[in-house]
Amino acid sequence: MKARKRRNGILGSKSRVTAAAVSAMIAVGTLASPATATNASAMGDRTVQDQSPVPGEYCRPWESFYGRGGKTYVSTRVCLLVDAQGNVKVKIYTQDSIWQNWLGVWNAATVGAPAYWRSDGSVSKGTSQILVYNTGDITQTRSWGSAVAPQSAPLEGCGVYDVMFNFFQRGPEHVGDEHVIDPDTRYYNKDFVIPCD
Repeated sequence: MKARKRRNGILGSKSRVTAAAVSAMIAVGTLASPATATNASAMGDRTVQDQSPVPGEYCRPWESFYGRGGKTYVSTRVCLLVDAQGNVKVKIYTQDSIWQNWLGVWNAATVGAPAYWRSDGSVSKGTSQILVYNTGDITQTRSWGSAVAPQSAPLEGCGVYDVMFNFFQRGPEHVGDEHVIDPDTRYYNKDFVIPCD
C-alpha cells in the first residue's frame, strides 16, 4: 500500500498527465525547473549564496573545561562577528576562569594569579574553508574576558557555517604542565546559522 501512495504524487497514477499537457505547462512556466544560480537573477530571485548576511554576533552555548589534575577551570564561548560588508571574525569569550587552592577553595584569576590562554581554528561553509584564525596569547587578570582574533575574511553569503576550535590555557595560579587546560579539538558543525538580509 505504501508504494501505491508514493506513486500518487504529482505525476502518479491519479494525475494522468499527457505529454502534450506537460509541454503546455512547461511553455507557460508552471512546471519549470528549480532556480539555479544562472537563471535566478533572470527570474528575480536570489540564491542563498548571493544574499547578504545580516551583520551581528552569532554565538554557540558556553562549554566548560577542567585542567589536568582538576585544579583549574574555565568556560568558553565561540562567536562569529559579521560586519556590514559581510566579513567575519572570530571572538572567544571566557568566564569562570578559576583555580583551587590547597584548602579546596576556588579563586578567580587576578593580576597576581592570571590565566594565560590562546585559541585557534577555522571557519568553513560546507567543504570550503573561509578563515583560519588565531587569537595570539591573552593574559586574563579576572574571572572573565574575551579576545577577537585579528584575521578577517568575507563570508560566502548567508547560511550555515562550521567552526573548528582549539583552546589552551595555563593558570590561573597553577601554571605547570600538570594543570593546563587543553581540551581536544572541537568541531562545531552546523552550529552557526547566519540569516539572510
